Amino acid sequence: MKEITNILWGGAAAALLGATLAEWQKKREEEAARLAAMRNSGGEEEEDDRPRKKTPGQIAYEKK
Repeated sequence: MKEITNILWGGAAAALLGATLAEWQKKREEEAARLAAMRNSGGEEEEDDRPRKKTPGQIAYEKK
């Protein structure tokens, strides 16, 4: 009986690992597709993606 439970736990662990790895791969592929689409569209940045001017507080903090 103990062997059966060990096999079941091992199967559950393998299934969880496989699902997690598949989800990570899907996210990597989606990000690669998004970056490729940006490159193919001329690579223009949207207004929200542009770096903003630093505030005096940020400049002072970086000098520390």
